[in-house]
Amino acid sequence: MINEHRKFSFKDLDLQKNDLLPMFGNQDNDILAQSDWEKILIDLESLNEIQGGYYIYDKIHYNTKEKIIEIGGLQFNIGPVLFPRFKNVDKIAVTICTASATLDNLSKNYINQGEYLIGYSIDALGAIIVEKVLEIIMNNLRNAMKSIGYSITGCYSPGYCEWPLSEQKKIFKLLPDRFCNVFLSDSCLMLPLKSVSGLIGIGVKVQEEMTQCRICTMANCYMRKEDYSY
Repeated sequence: MINEHRKFSFKDLDLQKNDLLPMFGNQDNDILAQSDWEKILIDLESLNEIQGGYYIYDKIHYNTKEKIIEIGGLQFNIGPVLFPRFKNVDKIAVTICTASATLDNLSKNYINQGEYLIGYSIDALGAIIVEKVLEIIMNNLRNAMKSIGYSITGCYSPGYCEWPLSEQKKIFKLLPDRFCNVFLSDSCLMLPLKSVSGLIGIGVKVQEEMTQCRICTMANCYMRKEDYSY
């Protein structure tokens, strides 16, 4: 089994104030004062709990009729939307990335103090951080697999594309306890809140979709990168 686990500082990600624009509906970046942005940077510059990683499983079995994939002895009912994305897969990487609990607490503290814009900006940065870490982890995986003749799919998560959120529990069973310092609540909520988990297919014949928006049915998602009609 191949695995990777990396830790990042906030500075490693080189995020800018403009990165928040999608969270504000792509309005002018003056919506957040420069002094507030600098305050955020001071709070986050010591953030060192940002993490991401994956474990690769190479014993994969398929039930085409039921649209089920078996990984490490666990059956994943990923459904008809996602099943075709894994049809040419030889291996699967199970991944988790997180922006850390510290960031969650900072956001709550500012909101409780009445500094709502800073609090919500930090909360929004959490989502951006997780996406950035996932991008880095996938780039590492892509390069490692390319060197041995494989390509990768996109990363697909429980709770999207008709894949039941309850299957988060199975993903966590395929990873070491508290991998990347993330754990799962009884209601399948990941803690820290700004965390993401998912499956990435690996194979000689697979094709990577650069955006999941084409298959995702959440038409009003603020993270949508392309405009599709359903």
